Amino acid sequence: MKIIIAITALILSLNAIGQTDSVRRYFDTLWIPRPKASAAYYTDFVKQGNVYRVASYYAGSDRPLSKGIYADTLFQKGIGTLHRYAETGELKDSILFDSQGFPFHQYAFHKNGKLSTHSFVNRVSGVTKIEEYDEKGKVNPLLTIVVTPAAFKDGLAGWTEYLEKNLKTNVPIKNKAPVGRYTVVVAFEVAEDGKVSNVRAETDPGYGTAEEAVRVVEKSPRWIAATQNNKPVLFRHRQSITFQVTDK
Repeated sequence: MKIIIAITALILSLNAIGQTDSVRRYFDTLWIPRPKASAAYYTDFVKQGNVYRVASYYAGSDRPLSKGIYADTLFQKGIGTLHRYAETGELKDSILFDSQGFPFHQYAFHKNGKLSTHSFVNRVSGVTKIEEYDEKGKVNPLLTIVVTPAAFKDGLAGWTEYLEKNLKTNVPIKNKAPVGRYTVVVAFEVAEDGKVSNVRAETDPGYGTAEEAVRVVEKSPRWIAATQNNKPVLFRHRQSITFQVTDK
């Protein structure tokens, strides 16, 4: 049995839909799959060649929520530009993905169509710069925000090493899990003093995996706090941990 640690700031845990030409799926406001009756949104995936044209809508209507192109059905690798819409139908914001599917530019708009906010994320450092614009499209330098995300003391490599050393990887085996992959999405907060708190599992594939993932995150050493314009701030993070049970 082996464990796979997937490090992401924002992830979705879904199952691939295979090679179906089109499929509709339902989600809550956190984009966790739900039954149709309790869904806030629904999404149509239509395969075209090697990509999927993806259109999401507000549940119970044909009002568009977002439209874009993805390389998969997991929302993990966007291509080009994703447009998102308000319930009233006007364009709310747009996200531009780089060649690796990383969302590095985001643009929000006033109701008159003028740019209201532009944010840029440095993929290497994780630093986000946010610029605010008035309704005439003029930037206000006094409202510019620079956000540095919280980080484990030894960076991504250190965080991965901590998880690998401290997770009890045999938990699903002890609980007689069959061969397969078991992904837990853990949400948590890093306070202004770097302490990890409010840890919870957003997905639970069973066999004790969610409890184990929460346990190890709760025991994390203090992080380096996030900052906003050089002042410590609360930071919310989501972590994917996938246990893979094999027959070897």
